[in-house]
Amino acid sequence: MGFSSGGGLSLLLLSEAQKVNLPLPGAVVGFSSWLDATASTESMYNSIHDPFVDTRVVKFVSSVARKLVVDPADEMHWSPFFHPVQGFPPILIIMSLHECCTDELLEYGQRAKKAGVDITLFTRPHLPHAYAIFYGFTPEGKEAMDHTVTWIKKRMNVTGAQ
Repeated sequence: MGFSSGGGLSLLLLSEAQKVNLPLPGAVVGFSSWLDATASTESMYNSIHDPFVDTRVVKFVSSVARKLVVDPADEMHWSPFFHPVQGFPPILIIMSLHECCTDELLEYGQRAKKAGVDITLFTRPHLPHAYAIFYGFTPEGKEAMDHTVTWIKKRMNVTGAQ
């Protein structure tokens, strides 16, 4: 589970664990997961509805990420967006349809579905990147967290899950 780059790291860890035949978790949850360290999708530079993550922020974060990766060829290795998804456990992605990660998350969701992964994209329009972090302050954030709790309970077979 993770927000933004933390969600991306969760999916990267899943991919790496699968490569070396480690047991996979029962499910993964990402909130506006940043999956493409190359920042190659259009929404990374067109998220005009997002007051927090605009083009300047994307360029800054991408430059910092690139400095952490010594070999530019490694960018794709650090990007779960480019990894295979076959055999993954259920995935929940909470996202806005108008944020910097929209394009990569929608494409990732399509690829995962085609690969037979049980993936749920919980989408809401016109909200900022990682809006669910405001669960204590906004109805949209609360709705996202309530959905997440219900989704996890169902996968864990917890009594009382709706």
